[in-house]
Amino acid sequence: SKYVNNIKNIIKLVKPSKIITFGSSAGGFQSLLYGILLNADMSIACSPQTIAFHSYMNKYRSEINRNYAFSLSNYCYIPKIMKFYDSQTVKIIFFSSGNSNDVWHYSLIKDMNNTSSVVFDAGNAHNLFEIYGNKFMYEQIMSKINTIL
Repeated sequence: SKYVNNIKNIIKLVKPSKIITFGSSAGGFQSLLYGILLNADMSIACSPQTIAFHSYMNKYRSEINRNYAFSLSNYCYIPKIMKFYDSQTVKIIFFSSGNSNDVWHYSLIKDMNNTSSVVFDAGNAHNLFEIYGNKFMYEQIMSKINTIL
């Protein structure tokens, strides 16, 4: 798509030594999507949605989807994208074992190439940063980055 090509052009100009994508919830979806499409070194996703416009919908998101039919896009189902592209991107998923929705989203991708998890016992929490704090979560994330890359 146009956005991916624009980002690829920027990457060619900047020539970074490593590319890491990061996001949480819907941003986790984007981290996985762009990590795969850009062939990033690593994608980190906290409690990611793996199917766009499926979970954690609100009135605003539902209205956008109704008006623009984004959920019909080829880029709305991460498991299919992961199979199609078979990216070498290392994918690290952080989530709580007590959140059945996040466990379900992870179950859709857990057996995919280069995918692993960091599981917390945070009850039904979806936002791990809210439960554990930014400093702790970023330390966990940086630890994974430094261990793997």
